[in-house]
Amino acid sequence: MSNLEAVRFIAEAIEAADPYTRGHCNRVRILSSSLARYAGMRDERIAVLEYGALLHDIGKIGIITKLLNKEGTLTEEEKLRVNLHTIIGENILRTEEFFRPCLNIIRNHHEWYNGSGYPDRFSAEQIEQSARIVSISDAFDAMTSTRPYRKALPIDYALEELIRGKGIQFDPSLVEIFIESELFSSVSSHRAFPIERSA
Repeated sequence: MSNLEAVRFIAEAIEAADPYTRGHCNRVRILSSSLARYAGMRDERIAVLEYGALLHDIGKIGIITKLLNKEGTLTEEEKLRVNLHTIIGENILRTEEFFRPCLNIIRNHHEWYNGSGYPDRFSAEQIEQSARIVSISDAFDAMTSTRPYRKALPIDYALEELIRGKGIQFDPSLVEIFIESELFSSVSSHRAFPIERSA
């Protein structure tokens, strides 16, 4: 078993209890690695990005399930508790040297390009490129997936949201690459992305 497959199994185990997010982390991995290649990222960095994309939500194991699956709007206090998953995830993985290169992805994939995200309120280039990539892939897959509080949104709507978020939530140049390269096209036919086998 490759390292990538082992990490994928960890991600699938985390998602197993929640039918709404099953497969989400692997789809984020596929979208993120494709976007990274189009953006010119080196293979060795893409390998680290894939681990981070698969494990970006690992901190949610420290959040009460009924809070994650709540139907309806979260209170401000509930939002703050859910937002802690980025820090919890970093703390879970930081003791293992193998995962240290991808900790910035785990911690910072909810930072916004304009600095209004969390947990560190980083902006623009302060946010590692890998985290900026995962942010886009994560948002797109979340929007086009059914969740407890809403049905899956149409792909066209999700793309419009990415465009509206350029320079605010998302890196403008990466959004342009994501849309122009049509990385999302396979999502329209099915929701299950196969995992590539490592050499």
